[in-house]
Amino acid sequence: MRNGEKKIMNVITIHSDARLGEGPRWRADTKMFYWTDILAGTIFAYDPATNENKPIFQCEYETGAFLFTRRYDLLLFTRKGLLLSRWSADGYTQPICLFEMDLPRDERFNDAACDKTGRIFAGTLKESHSGGNLYVFSRKRTPDILLSDLKISNGMGFSPDSNVFYHTDSGDRKITAYQYDMNTGAIHTPRVLYTVEKENAVPDGMTVDANGDIWTALWGGSCIRKISPQGTLLCEYSFPAQQVSSLCFGGGKLEHLFITSAAVGDAESGTDAEGQYRGGNCYFCENVGKGSPDFFIDDNILTGR
Repeated sequence: MRNGEKKIMNVITIHSDARLGEGPRWRADTKMFYWTDILAGTIFAYDPATNENKPIFQCEYETGAFLFTRRYDLLLFTRKGLLLSRWSADGYTQPICLFEMDLPRDERFNDAACDKTGRIFAGTLKESHSGGNLYVFSRKRTPDILLSDLKISNGMGFSPDSNVFYHTDSGDRKITAYQYDMNTGAIHTPRVLYTVEKENAVPDGMTVDANGDIWTALWGGSCIRKISPQGTLLCEYSFPAQQVSSLCFGGGKLEHLFITSAAVGDAESGTDAEGQYRGGNCYFCENVGKGSPDFFIDDNILTGR
């Protein structure tokens, strides 16, 4: 494969009209992809077997991200803090507040991730695109600030051996790789892995596959890119949406890819000449590669024990 080669995927378009589709995750027990429309506070589930996409949870606050516990409870990252909604056969319950933060009106959560131990990371952005933070949550209940003065804290991930932590600052158009100590949650020795050269395009949500390659969505770039752990652009896949926002692997062998997008900020949102909605759709692509399994929240962090 030539470096930076533009490639084509067989894409199934999922019409969703999301204002700000984000944060997709695979749920192995239901065999569905879950994702959020941040501004609507709605969690959706997409079933590849039936091609059905439906809302399954409504939060009263904007939901910047969510993570699953091992029993697939939902941890929701909102302006009021971290809310937990329990899963049952009847669906998700009314959430309770676990970590009250009461973020300023101009600040909200934007992405979240877990490491292999279940440690929780969550980043924020401000309307000014300055002063954002990356928080790490532990049993002591008060989060620590791992990174500060970020422009737009965004996609995160870990190398397959968990020795490297990747963090995206969309405002700087950069993905940075840090050496990671899984025992303590500390990061050090940063190196800029990749900088997007496209004007008006920035790296957004990301995922890491089983080979250690980094897949990033390009907000404003109408594409996703695959990057090697050394920072080499391996290939690019185009999508019919300007604001491609995030992506994740799923399926029985984690071989399929699910991609979200947004209508906000999309100069071409609305319908095109064929009547297809351009902004806010999701996309499903079969047999793309092999992803890495998602990690789950440590229940002890939720209980404070």
